[in-house]
Amino acid sequence: MNAGFSNLKNLKRELLLAADLSKTDNDASVLSLGLGVASLFEGAAGRRFARQEEVDTFSAERAFWIVRRYPIETVTAVEVRGDYAGGFLAVPGMPANVNELSGKVDFLGCLGAYGEMARVVYTGGYWWDTGETTPETMPTGATPLPEDLRAAWVMQCRWFWERRSITDRAKAGFTEDTAALGFAGTDADLLMPVRQVIANYRRIAQ
Repeated sequence: MNAGFSNLKNLKRELLLAADLSKTDNDASVLSLGLGVASLFEGAAGRRFARQEEVDTFSAERAFWIVRRYPIETVTAVEVRGDYAGGFLAVPGMPANVNELSGKVDFLGCLGAYGEMARVVYTGGYWWDTGETTPETMPTGATPLPEDLRAAWVMQCRWFWERRSITDRAKAGFTEDTAALGFAGTDADLLMPVRQVIANYRRIAQ
């Protein structure tokens, strides 16, 4: 199960006492916290981290695009839509080039005219093990989640978890008696060492 940069089992090991690891009472809270902190990271970095196939849609009047989910594994299509009725059509010979690490897809000149839309279909992001009972195998060509990013996520999760008094839980917007727990953290809640790590992964504005 994806708990945000790891699986639920591993996140419980980081947050709970050994005697509580086999219990399920805190599972919903731990899962909500892990996913919530991962979402905070994505908002602060302006990008998406999990590895999956993605479709980015944007104005075609540009010579390059920095995808929202990188590093890039493969780009399967670059398409342009001249009008809504006509739909998206593949652009031959595109992309012209790809910088897998930075997520930059080059078109070597404007991909389309003013008013036209474009989209890039690709697979990108970082891989991490979401298996709860047996380890999963990283797909060929995938990039593992960097250790500093995972460590920052654990650090931030611990910080929130250690402040889980009844008052703090109410402020954070989640309770123990429901499986659909909310998480209401903001960028202002991120620790300074965590901010410094995220700064290295921030997506370049376009």
